[in-house]
Amino acid sequence: MTEHEHDMRSELQKHEEAETEAYNALPKASKVTQRLDSLLESLHHQVKHNAPIGPALVKEIEDIRALIG
Repeated sequence: MTEHEHDMRSELQKHEEAETEAYNALPKASKVTQRLDSLLESLHHQVKHNAPIGPALVKEIEDIRALIG
């Protein structure tokens, strides 16, 4: 972007893009740890409310497994 071009992204878009870049720069182990922590929190919530494990949580487990290799 040149100095004469105006950045039309919202502050939220800029923030999300910065978070994505920071996440992508992390080592694989840190990415796996963050995703597992998030998944564990979701699973605890499901169990607390005696809710079934949905396909999105199963997909997240599959994605984490694929990331590990």
